[in-house]
Amino acid sequence: VYMGKKLIVRSLYLGGSDIDKAMFRKVLADNGLSSGNLSQEQVVNACVRLRKVKEKYYRTGRAQNKETIWLSKDLKMDYLVNEEFMKSVLENDLNILQWETDYINLSWHKCFEKFVNRTGSLISGLPCDAVILTGGTSNVHDVGEICEQFYGKEKIYYEENPSASVAKGLC
Repeated sequence: VYMGKKLIVRSLYLGGSDIDKAMFRKVLADNGLSSGNLSQEQVVNACVRLRKVKEKYYRTGRAQNKETIWLSKDLKMDYLVNEEFMKSVLENDLNILQWETDYINLSWHKCFEKFVNRTGSLISGLPCDAVILTGGTSNVHDVGEICEQFYGKEKIYYEENPSASVAKGLC
């Protein structure tokens, strides 16, 4: 956020790839597997697949998706992406943002909520006409709900195709 001075430096640890990694850790644990036995290529491929499943889940109104990821010919991970699965991913402690003591041992959901509150307190007293949610993570319904609670529903605007916004020149 820039309004005459630098107010916030967005952490990369609240983005969609972090949700993908949290989903990967959950799927591994649910299947009794460890990432230590996997190649970097297998981990990346699994995270990419999980990202696609996550985007489909949110795009289809949180429809339930039963999926299988094949890590090799004889190693697979089965999982069901539904409301319970995503709630578990977003609300379990992720141990992210270790250098920010206020964020240690918080879930992604709580970190994002705290981030929005912190941003709001930094711009307190300054006019805020709109909050534009863009980027792939804005597909996560919790993002919109938290922003609506803090800023008011009437100020929240959603990008039409948020996953393509960086490619279209957002940065």
